[in-house]
Amino acid sequence: MNVFGLRGAGEIILINCAAWLVVHLAAAWSCSLAPRRWFDARAFPYRHRRWERDGRFYQTAFRVRAWKSRLPDLGKFRKKRLASGSREYLGKFVEETCRAELTHFIVILAVPLFVIWNNWLAAACMVPYVLLENLPCVIAQRYNRGRILRILDPGRHTDARPARTKRNAGG
Repeated sequence: MNVFGLRGAGEIILINCAAWLVVHLAAAWSCSLAPRRWFDARAFPYRHRRWERDGRFYQTAFRVRAWKSRLPDLGKFRKKRLASGSREYLGKFVEETCRAELTHFIVILAVPLFVIWNNWLAAACMVPYVLLENLPCVIAQRYNRGRILRILDPGRHTDARPARTKRNAGG
């Protein structure tokens, strides 16, 4: 396929690398400018569900503690050690996990753009690439957010919907 006057696979690879860099930077920049109200941990899509068990699901299913320290740390909050245990700081940390989660989902949603200049095989290779690159980051954000929310409000339920009982299940 001769797109943009390019002759070979090397040029396409360079275009793909540059395009992914632009997508990542644009997603991070746009999310950094987004209003704080977009990052409410109690609202969709950030709200934790019961099955996530305040992040414990991610440790059980993916052993997140074993690898999350190897992920790049490009946000405002360092993951090695919290700078403070204050409610205000932890609240901002939770907000930042929502912001990072949205950033990674935007990057994942950019995959269809790569169909424009790639053949079907190369475009299909973009799917596992973007998932392997971004889903671990999303998993780590949801794990961390669940843990911090448990500290902020140890008695809360992880899902805003009431549990189904015989009385409210219609039976």
